[in-house]
Parts: sequence; C-alpha cells; structure tokens
Amino acid sequence: MREIKFRSWNKDSKEMNEEPSVVISDGADMEINEIIKQSQEDLIYMQYTVLKDKNGVEIYEGDIVKIPNDYDISGMLAGEVKEVYFGYGGFRLKSIYNKNSKGNWLENREDIEVIGNIYENPELLR
Repeated sequence: MREIKFRSWNKDSKEMNEEPSVVISDGADMEINEIIKQSQEDLIYMQYTVLKDKNGVEIYEGDIVKIPNDYDISGMLAGEVKEVYFGYGGFRLKSIYNKNSKGNWLENREDIEVIGNIYENPELLR
C-alpha cells in the first residue's frame, strides 16, 4: 500500500505542522484535491516527495535543500541552495539564481540536506 502524505503551514498562526495533515492510501474514495478543499482554508499543503535527505529527514515540497560541497554536475553547483517544488510532472529543485529555469529533477540522493523551508526560513533563498 502506498501512502501520499502532506504536511501543512498555517498562514494565520505562522506554524508548520510537521505531522502529516492528510494521508491518502491507495484506493481512497476521494481525489486529493477534494480532500484538501474540505480542509481549512488557512492551511497551505506540501506533499511528501517519498525521499529523505542525508540525515533521514523526509523531504517535502517547500523545503530548502543544500547541494553537497563536492558536487558540480548537471547544472547544480557545489554548495548551492535550492527549493523543492512540484512541476513539469515531478519534484524538482528550483534554482534561486535563474528564475526562468525549470530546475533539476529531485533524485534519490543521500547527500543533499534539508536546511529549512520557504515559510519559516525564506532568508535562505536570498
């Protein structure tokens, strides 16, 4: 059985709910969008990518990750900081230097590190 998990950011209280807010199992009767619509409007949902960083931390949409210092291939620079987002059919790493870029695919790599998220740590993307 596969589960699709979401955590949530509360826009009013400015707090991250790290426990999955919505968990959908295969064969669920409702569409994901319907479940989210029925939830509170003051929440922003971020989907779990099913990947973990080098410290075993689950990687979600909206997370900010750091590329390892010894990495320099496929358009990713060593030590670069990127935002995880969903687009173009999968989870990607958005470049903070080139806003027009689609970014790199988020791959199952055990050497990237989650260093924050776009709601609690926006300064990491500057």
